[in-house]
Amino acid sequence: MAGVAACSCSVGSSSPNVGKSDVASQITSKMTDPTGNKPESVNCPGDLVAKVGAQLNCEMKAGGQTYNVNVTVTSVNGDDVKFDMVETVDKNQVAKAISDKVTPQLATRPDSVTCPDNLKGVDGGTVNYHFEVEDQPS
Repeated sequence: MAGVAACSCSVGSSSPNVGKSDVASQITSKMTDPTGNKPESVNCPGDLVAKVGAQLNCEMKAGGQTYNVNVTVTSVNGDDVKFDMVETVDKNQVAKAISDKVTPQLATRPDSVTCPDNLKGVDGGTVNYHFEVEDQPS
């Protein structure tokens, strides 16, 4: 997980969105990798809509690794947009970890494990998942 698991930022915006370069700039200045390295690059797919609850998933590269960062708008007051940033663990990595964990308990590997969302890297973070195992003979 990144050195800063979650943080809040405030950006003035004269439009109904916070530009993707402004979001990337905040990630670059506030987030680090587990060893404290600042991001070498940050890529956000678009602007962050200035509406409470709006989310944007960006990628940050630091120390040769790629990390996912979820950005969520927490408040909007005129052109002042506040948002939280938190690293997330890719849903496919979470599904693999669950599969690895339950295999010894089931005495077989699940046929499939799916997670609908990435796991936010915050204390108490949760994700729902579904796994299937075909019936085994008794």
